[in-house]
Amino acid sequence: MPNNWSVEIKHYNVTTTTETDITDNFISLPMATDTGTGEVNTARVILSAQKGKFITSAPLLNQYDRIRIKITDQDNAVYNKVFDITKIIPSWTKAEGVRVTLMLLGIEHWLQKINHVKPFFYEGAFEVMEDIGNSYGVSKGSLQPTLTGHDDSTKNKLPTSAFQKNNYDFAVSESPCMDRIDTVVDKLGGSVDSGGILDFYESKFNSHATSYTTMELNVFSSGSPTASSIPEISESSSVNVGESDGGIDAVTGTVLSAWGAVDQGSLPINISQFNSKSRRLDFMPFWNKNEDYKQNSIVRSGSLMYKAQVNIAGSSSNAAPTVGVLWQLVTISDWYVNGTLVYSPWTNEKISNTQYGAEYWKDSGTCPLNTGATSLNRHGFFDSNVVINDDVSGEEFFRIPVDIILETANPTPSHIISDTELKKYLYNNTNFYRGFRVLLKEAGNTASQESWSSSGTSTTDKNGKTFQLAIVQYTGTEWVVKYVGAASKVQVAAKNKGTLWEYASGGWTQVTSTIEMDCIHPYTSIDNSAGIPLGSNAITVNNESAVTVTYEFGTSLNPAAAAGDAHRRGAWLNLSFPFPTAKISHPKTVGALFGGAVSGADAVCEPATLDAQNMHLSHDGFRGFNNGQSSEDFGQISSLDFWMKIKMSGKVGT
Repeated sequence: MPNNWSVEIKHYNVTTTTETDITDNFISLPMATDTGTGEVNTARVILSAQKGKFITSAPLLNQYDRIRIKITDQDNAVYNKVFDITKIIPSWTKAEGVRVTLMLLGIEHWLQKINHVKPFFYEGAFEVMEDIGNSYGVSKGSLQPTLTGHDDSTKNKLPTSAFQKNNYDFAVSESPCMDRIDTVVDKLGGSVDSGGILDFYESKFNSHATSYTTMELNVFSSGSPTASSIPEISESSSVNVGESDGGIDAVTGTVLSAWGAVDQGSLPINISQFNSKSRRLDFMPFWNKNEDYKQNSIVRSGSLMYKAQVNIAGSSSNAAPTVGVLWQLVTISDWYVNGTLVYSPWTNEKISNTQYGAEYWKDSGTCPLNTGATSLNRHGFFDSNVVINDDVSGEEFFRIPVDIILETANPTPSHIISDTELKKYLYNNTNFYRGFRVLLKEAGNTASQESWSSSGTSTTDKNGKTFQLAIVQYTGTEWVVKYVGAASKVQVAAKNKGTLWEYASGGWTQVTSTIEMDCIHPYTSIDNSAGIPLGSNAITVNNESAVTVTYEFGTSLNPAAAAGDAHRRGAWLNLSFPFPTAKISHPKTVGALFGGAVSGADAVCEPATLDAQNMHLSHDGFRGFNNGQSSEDFGQISSLDFWMKIKMSGKVGT
């Protein structure tokens, strides 16, 4: 190394978080790279280790401790990188004494250890790269470095969605974050037809000037890095370090990614767990007196099951299991996780012995408050005709649903949050979720229209559409106009009221014709009832695990004469996401069973929709594969299955 270059070598103990300058022990630096785009930086440092230093005396070098290499050349150009110690090779020669060679990997190698999964549709490269960084951030462990720069437009210089949009099929299977970064960067070099922009980009990782726990991602157009780089420092001197295949390697582990049979999983996972327990009952081994049994082994004896409380040696004199010191009786309830395994949590939820399963479905239907008990706008469910788009010339008809109708003059989002009933359709009574849709029935002044815009200063959304009397939708970050009234027939079904509204003469009026309210079906009652029977040893937690909806109707086929009686002739049930979609009849919040309402979740108010790929977010809003039972949710959804029973009966007498 030239005499007019300076070198600093510092050691960082990840356990004690202390830094030690070990430059005085530095001998040579055979290699130190500054690579990018898919490459992990590597380095090799040789240190003097006289009197056992670094090996048996302080400062001790431990696995995954970090080394900072800082080099300043004659022009004051600085190379400053942080590395993980992956291997320590002690050596000794008669001429040079004891030395240690450190094999180092740049701390960005952790991006190769954490997987990323998420679908992207019509999204910019910047936003995709930002999400990859966010995914790493929520999945990394406490000792893995923090990633920055991915969400900073001065560091991540990829085109945004305002310039370029692409689909990225990142939902089929998981792949390391580093590979995802390379895919996004490489894609941009192609033609527009193939999703590129005819410009090549590169990625590069920089270390923080002082921190050992932070790394910075830089993505830039080829030839335009954000900072000067030193590609590689070659062999600085010819040193016989006496290295061999031996050495002290950092402890490694094997990452297992195991997927079950595609037709055996379920969402929620409870039904799969329940089925697994049920099937294992059929294969429960019968007790054999000559067999050795380890503690907690479970056997069948006669019609009963027993668990060994101690290790039991096989013997021809062993007596059949009975309750006592050796054996413990295992009931059916014990077998199903001590009677706590609820096989259908979306229909069966007991809180302090009060059943709320049916209430979740009630609140996901129309008019759960049952404000119009004698008319059509009472609690009920939609059918598929809630969405109609007929474009036949002269017979145009359009109908869509909204979550709520806001009937306040000069409406603003704060009116929903402050309304005693409307706020029950929001996460924790305050947060709007992606896809939340509102009909603005009343006209607004300039100030109220501006309050719906993301900037708060415009009477229109980002597409130039006015909020006046519009159907607006929350995207997760801002409000946009989804639909507007038109001269042709436009109807809106308001879920919270169970009513239909039609645009005419420059405003919205309620539809009162019972014939036109064909998409809303009021029920007589909704409650929980018996589910799967389990005999005399039934699991009490699964009692009343089914939801029963009753529709009562007369014999008249004339809906007008029967005041909407025909709309109750049949059977309907709605499942909508997030689930439940309102907090009116139960104590939990919106999305408590599906929708990321759990405290500490990685995503706020997500997932708000059901993704058939089902690889991005768990039902409670967690990302990644290190979230315990929540990560068991992942796997592609091939069907929506229900156990259903339909019963029709006549009513005798009055």
